Parts: sequence; structure tokens; C-alpha cells
Amino acid sequence: MKIKFLFFLIILALLNSSAFGIEKVKSDFNTKNQLGIRLGAWSNDGGTPLEVILSDQTTIKTKINSGNFYFEGYYGHRFSPMLVGEIALGIVNRGTVIINDNITLQDDIGNLMVYPFLAQLKLYPLSKSKATLKPYLVAGGGMYYARQSVQFSTSYYEPFRNEKSEIDFNYVVGGGFDYAFNENIVFEVNTKYFPINFSNSLLRISDYSAVTITIGIKYIFEKHKE
Repeated sequence: MKIKFLFFLIILALLNSSAFGIEKVKSDFNTKNQLGIRLGAWSNDGGTPLEVILSDQTTIKTKINSGNFYFEGYYGHRFSPMLVGEIALGIVNRGTVIINDNITLQDDIGNLMVYPFLAQLKLYPLSKSKATLKPYLVAGGGMYYARQSVQFSTSYYEPFRNEKSEIDFNYVVGGGFDYAFNENIVFEVNTKYFPINFSNSLLRISDYSAVTITIGIKYIFEKHKE
């Protein structure tokens, strides 16, 4: 359902661009590089760790949420008016993890963080238009790094014994639209699908796939030289 919603937003952006774009932005809007940030929601589309997992030696309590705050910073290099290459780094805190050793009675308290490192291509199908609203499609891939970290431990000898990390190399797809406020400042709405599947589980879950919906602001600069 979330994936269908993702593509619905992309199609909606494409349709609205021609209906609501106002012809007032100079043509060099599509000849500049981009530097910006995105803020929004991370919506879980994979598995969810159990609130309490019991074993003979360990009790794990988690507060892993389905929805989380997502931040992403990026640089976009303009190859042509229609094509932008983008490098992005994202971060999301999925929630708190408390691990209790039932034998030594030691506690480790930390978080589960996910970091997408992405290389993407953004296609602007209406790049020749001078409208303020410009839709784009996104496709690419990269590395998804997740870390089960420990910020506090009652153990004096092995405070980080319960830290773990996993890496997955996978694709990313999405889309959105830019709205030019002026010749250098652009607002955007962006949505993407992350199919994250680790080879080994973290908190007994391997599928950490997600859909993100963000709003952002970018600075456009350096006119592209043909």
C-alpha cells in the first residue's frame, strides 16, 4: 500500500506541474547545480522488532517506531537541463534498545540508527518549461548502513559488547517536484522507496525497508556550461 502511495504522489506531481506552473522563472533554473537538505517522515515498510524478546540469557526491550523523523543532506550536479546526478546522506533513529544480561544483570541502553548513502540520477521530463513547478523522477542505489549502538552501559568491562552493524547494497526509486522561490532558492517535495534487506538480522529483523516523504530547501548555483 505504501509503495502504491509513493507512485501516486509521483504521478500527481507530474500532472500538477503543467496545471499550476507559473511562467516566470528564467531558463537558467535548469542549468544550475543544487545543494540542499530534506526533512520529513520515515515510514516503516519492513519488519518490526518485538517489544520484548526473551531468551535463556538475554532480555531485549525495544521502542522501535513505525514512523520516524528523517533527515537528508545532498549535492546535485547538473549534467544537462534534464539530468542531475545527486549524492545524498540520510539518517534516521528508529528507536531505543535496552539489552539486559540475565546472568550478569548488566544493562546496555542505545539506539538503532539507519544511514542511507546514495548515488542517484534525477530526471526532469519538463526541463524545457520555464514554469516554477518542475517534477522529477529519481533512480539510483547505494549503501544502507544500520547500527545498533550503545550510549550507556552498567558494565565496566564490556560496555559495547551489544553493538552490532549491518550493510546492504540496494536500489532506490522515487520522485518529487521543485518549486522555485527565486533564481537561487528552491523548495521541494520528495518521496522515495528504500528496499533495505540485511543478510543478517538486527533485533531479529532483516527487512528494514521504508518509504520517506520529505520537504526540502535547496540553493542552486554555478550556471552549467554547455
